[in-house]
Amino acid sequence: MNLIKGGPRQPAAPGRIVRNPKRQRFIAAVIWPGCSLFAAAALSLAGTVACAPPNPVPEDAIVIDGLIRSFTVFDPENLGPTPAPVVFVLHGGFGNANTVSNLHFEQQWKKLATLNLFLAVYPEGRPDPTGDGHHWNDCRPSADIRDPAILSTANDVLFLQTLIDWLDERYLIDRSRIYVTGISNGGFMSLRAAIEMGDQIAAAAPVAASMPANSECPTPSIPVPILFMLGTMDEFIPLDGGCIGSSCGIGEVLPFLDALALWISVNGTEATPLMETVPDFVSDDGSTVDIFTYP
Repeated sequence: MNLIKGGPRQPAAPGRIVRNPKRQRFIAAVIWPGCSLFAAAALSLAGTVACAPPNPVPEDAIVIDGLIRSFTVFDPENLGPTPAPVVFVLHGGFGNANTVSNLHFEQQWKKLATLNLFLAVYPEGRPDPTGDGHHWNDCRPSADIRDPAILSTANDVLFLQTLIDWLDERYLIDRSRIYVTGISNGGFMSLRAAIEMGDQIAAAAPVAASMPANSECPTPSIPVPILFMLGTMDEFIPLDGGCIGSSCGIGEVLPFLDALALWISVNGTEATPLMETVPDFVSDDGSTVDIFTYP
């Protein structure tokens, strides 16, 4: 069942993104044929923000390299005897599992999990040295992160790999349908998972995140369907590349078209996308959504 509906798709010119300076467009660049369930779920994250309410007592935890790692699992009551897909939802910087599972926008994941019969799993990054926040060790090198409070060297790839095994021991899961999404720092981490866990991840959907200009991760080599969700007027993750935020203290990103070309090459898709403009359901929010699909 295809959960994304809109107008007819038309071919779009490759390598070009047209902008309206008065109205932000959210771009969803889908670099795979299919995966409609995950695309619909991931698109529901667009427009969310990361924040940090008090850290809850985690429902579950595992130990990785001597560090207790926490997570929360949403297990729909209506799951049947068929192995269920798993969607990892990764919080943004300074967030936690409670942030990404209980705020208004993120609650849509629980509804989608119940409707489409998958496990929604909310892992937490490494606890910050101060405060209640958490961060992921994404592909940005330590030398690019000037704030030691948010610098993480935790082995988050091993955490996610171990968590898959933990889930497999306790739930009937489909290991061929493990998906990962996240926003901001969590979006960057979802890209790391796609790069370093390409044989375990069915698709990744980073929100407000792109490929770092400087990366400690290897060059992607395993085809993994990717859904990028970015805003044309996002000053924190600039579409044309450069410093993240107002300074380069937390790294830089590649120009988005370069990041896109990289994954098009790895995935072996067409270079010319199909374009779909999503109906403007909320006309007073100053934004529209365009979807570019690279089949």
